Amino acid sequence: MVLKKCLFSCIFLLLIHPTLASGSTDYRQGIHAFREGDFLSALEHFEQAEAAGNSQVTLFYNLGSTHYQLNNLEQASDYFSRISDDEQWGGLALYNLGIIAEDLGQTHQALAYYHQAATQAQTSNVQQLAQAKILQFEGTSSHPSSRQPGFIYIAASLSYDDNLTLTPEDPALETFSGTYLEALIQGRHYLQGNQHQGSSLQAYLFQRLPQDSTLDKETAFSLGYQIHWPVNAWESSWGISFGSYLLDQETYTRDLSLQAEGSYSFEHFDLRLDNQLGLIRGGETFDYLDGWQNRTRIRLLQPGHWELGYQQELNQRKDFTEDPQFISYSPTRFRLFGRLSRDINEQLGVSLRLEGRLSLYPDPEVDGEGNQASSKRQDWRWRAQLGGVYRLNKTFSLFAELQHLNNRSNLAGYDYSSNQLQIGLDAIF
Repeated sequence: MVLKKCLFSCIFLLLIHPTLASGSTDYRQGIHAFREGDFLSALEHFEQAEAAGNSQVTLFYNLGSTHYQLNNLEQASDYFSRISDDEQWGGLALYNLGIIAEDLGQTHQALAYYHQAATQAQTSNVQQLAQAKILQFEGTSSHPSSRQPGFIYIAASLSYDDNLTLTPEDPALETFSGTYLEALIQGRHYLQGNQHQGSSLQAYLFQRLPQDSTLDKETAFSLGYQIHWPVNAWESSWGISFGSYLLDQETYTRDLSLQAEGSYSFEHFDLRLDNQLGLIRGGETFDYLDGWQNRTRIRLLQPGHWELGYQQELNQRKDFTEDPQFISYSPTRFRLFGRLSRDINEQLGVSLRLEGRLSLYPDPEVDGEGNQASSKRQDWRWRAQLGGVYRLNKTFSLFAELQHLNNRSNLAGYDYSSNQLQIGLDAIF
């Protein structure tokens, strides 16, 4: 950061000279203190000048520069943002906002500021500085010199669920409760470049083993290919994957999916968009699931702290038809979700996740006797998850999660709830 602070000081001096002769006493004393390296005194004098009614662009710029020297990045960003639209000094302020974003590790936002600075700056000096930064980011990523190693994630857990099969709340139906084991392994291998620009293979394998041997063993796997490519200040990836889901040894579904993702970093949070279109083929006894599914999701998040999101899911399936019975498997779903996470210390972290989902089915159901439901099915499903993680070291962690799931429907036979407790161990390599 020392080099950046030197660059900041030089730009600061370029800005203050025109106001030296006409500035207030506090303003002049602030400039003198800054040039002597006494940034606390400089800040005090500049703030007194502001309190006295000085609202010049140059004062706000100098306040931003002083806060930066004191490592008050949020305050520095605030003052530079105030003058980012100024015709004369806005380009310089945007350039400095880019430097602050770099210091905060917000590379996408930094690049966006540099692009704005290069366009808006009135002097060739600032334009050249901004272009050099753009070249540093985009030029380097355009020709990745080394391949990112990728990762492997492994997890194993033991869970208890008081309604393993999500049996409807009906006294005539038996509810299965019990324990099960889960194992997951997933990974990514970069064929070229890295997560910013390059290509990668990713794989996923999951298995659930109920303690009750009368219940189905569940297995899922997928293999995919992705291209990662920056678009201005956005990061994007485009991919294709093939997956399958099995119940015991029988295929439940197979799918071919196309994915598109984009992310953009603002000053305090990230915006992430993604879409997945899946072409689905049901197994021999599940052909009513044949069709397609599209999921579009938007998320705002501060990684490791909070997340808010919305997802819309569209389905067009063959549906279940066995004259005269008809059951729709083509709902349109709307999902809202949020998560809060907090680290208690370096080892212990906790999180809370809440989710609500509305499912609307397009056609009324018909039972086995030919009776049509008086209204189309509508389901509200609520989920609450409370989790904790204890980091044993940089590789291994213990985790636990308590979940409550509740589904309410306007049709009889679709109300259910479950409570689940999970404990496990995971590792990332």
